[in-house]
Amino acid sequence: MSANRTIVNWEPLESRQLLSVAGTLDTSFNYDGKATVNFGQSIGFATDVAVQADGKTIVVGGTNQNKPDNYRKDFAVARFNRDGTLDPTFGPKHNGRVLTQLGDFAQANSKGVVVQPDGRIVVAGYASFDGFTVQHNEFVLVRYLPDGTLDRSFDGDGMTHIRVRDSSSASDLALQKDGKIIVVGRDYSLGMFGSDENFAVARLNPDGSLDRSFGNNGKRLVAFGDNEEASAVAIDYTGTAASNPNYGKIVIAGKRYNEDDNYREYFDVVRLNGNGAIDRSFGSGGERAHSFVNHKFSGAEGLLIQRDGRIVVVGVTGDAGPSDQFALARYTPDGNLDPTFGSAGNGMVETGFGGDDHAYDVIQSAAGGLIVGGNVDRHYALAGYNANGVLDANFGDHGRVQLNDVIGGLTPVKLASAPDRKLVMAGGRDFAAARFFDFPLQRVGDIFTNGGVIVTTGTFSARMFSSKLIDALL
Repeated sequence: MSANRTIVNWEPLESRQLLSVAGTLDTSFNYDGKATVNFGQSIGFATDVAVQADGKTIVVGGTNQNKPDNYRKDFAVARFNRDGTLDPTFGPKHNGRVLTQLGDFAQANSKGVVVQPDGRIVVAGYASFDGFTVQHNEFVLVRYLPDGTLDRSFDGDGMTHIRVRDSSSASDLALQKDGKIIVVGRDYSLGMFGSDENFAVARLNPDGSLDRSFGNNGKRLVAFGDNEEASAVAIDYTGTAASNPNYGKIVIAGKRYNEDDNYREYFDVVRLNGNGAIDRSFGSGGERAHSFVNHKFSGAEGLLIQRDGRIVVVGVTGDAGPSDQFALARYTPDGNLDPTFGSAGNGMVETGFGGDDHAYDVIQSAAGGLIVGGNVDRHYALAGYNANGVLDANFGDHGRVQLNDVIGGLTPVKLASAPDRKLVMAGGRDFAAARFFDFPLQRVGDIFTNGGVIVTTGTFSARMFSSKLIDALL
């Protein structure tokens, strides 16, 4: 038998059996591909997801006590086994759940998560400790040991608070190869003549202390004259330090708006050098801001640096109504829009589902294209594209997938790649998560009477549910 040909024996099936396509729910995850987490009397909402090296899924977010005498909001973390059940080895109560109270009156919200190579889990967000949520926020980072208990070696008690300038709200984080942590968001200041918002960035050492070699003693504001708010961060580790002049540089995406321009909003992408200084070789003096044609509002939410160093940013564009659409843009490594991306030749792509559509995150697909996750009318949605930004007809229903029974709400919906060519989506109400096939199972030839099937894409495992349904992965 040739090396790329495998025969798998099953019980006899009908010829021409329909098999899973990319974008199909993986029913080996909690029986129907979807899972939620109950945090007791609290209302749970998820905001980010990561997949560990062992295939377990980490979902983070927050809980709202929602009681007349207690409006406290806490950080929340849940871990799923590969089969979608809550992991009983995680959390102090061995129930797969962790709640972290930041203070008696804290209004806290976690926004991002990374898993370190040693299995420790870092969660970033923000909190207000005096009952206010706009002008008194601080970055908050919490690190957990692999079993879900607080890591006391991280700044002495497992958590650290940072105020970049006035009121700082974290939205995302990234892990450097040396173990240092980059966290980004916005810093808000209200003065006599209006508000001022800027990209806020901080870098922490592996022990949770501020890295004084970065920016201004570990912190910095990035301002280009308007109001700016950072949503996502990634570090360029494509190639090697010898082959890639941008190796180790920090890319931040978000939105920019000007009150004097009728609050028109733009995609905004900035690149920093490793020491926190603005990389003036990127875009126009370190920044690339642009809007989508004929739309008043555009804002970036998710960010991916591709293997060739090109930068994909996703978010929303529209006019603040039911006509909002998924928005994608790709930039060359020097910060210019990539004309090879999309069919319009301008580096920008808009995808509508026919509702109020909002993209939040993007990952590289197993097939070399892109998968974008978000909400359509506040429910889960995915869009699949080929490498050039054109909708992939082999993904979902002509490039689109909607889950009308899973509510993302107004919180971010994030994606993560999982083992065995799968992807995990999490976000929204009830701490929801769903797992999908990232790559189609393609069969050539018929299913024979002896129960065998020939495939041409290497070894795969399969599980039989019935004579009418196969859940298989390449």
